[in-house]
Amino acid sequence: MTLKKCSWDVTIEFGSFFSCPDAEVGRFVYIGAYSILGRVSIGDRVQIASGVSIPSGRHQHLMQQTGDRSLAAGLSHDASFATVHIGHDTWIGERAVVMADVGTGCVVGAGAVVCEPVPNGTLAVGVPAKSIRSLNMNKD
Repeated sequence: MTLKKCSWDVTIEFGSFFSCPDAEVGRFVYIGAYSILGRVSIGDRVQIASGVSIPSGRHQHLMQQTGDRSLAAGLSHDASFATVHIGHDTWIGERAVVMADVGTGCVVGAGAVVCEPVPNGTLAVGVPAKSIRSLNMNKD
């Protein structure tokens, strides 16, 4: 009741939470335990494993160049929060960090760090995540 949009047929496991009320969650979504989600738009039938982090984009903590070495002095108030879009029928593996959009019908490997958008229908793995092959589901 606190999110912008959330279907009743969603499963959110223990310890997972949304840090932003602007989040949207589609139908038949599964979110594993101890996942942290920011400003995100999740499509229908998405499966998110445990320990996944989806912050509100990749520019939340900008640093300024200053002569002062203290961390507080380097924090910028110009940080920007973006909505990360996760397409329908996508799977996100254990402990992945997703800071950019992931297309429809994708698989993001366990432990991957997604810094750049992932095109529809691809498998992305690694740090930083790279699309390594197409997932053509319509094989004849």
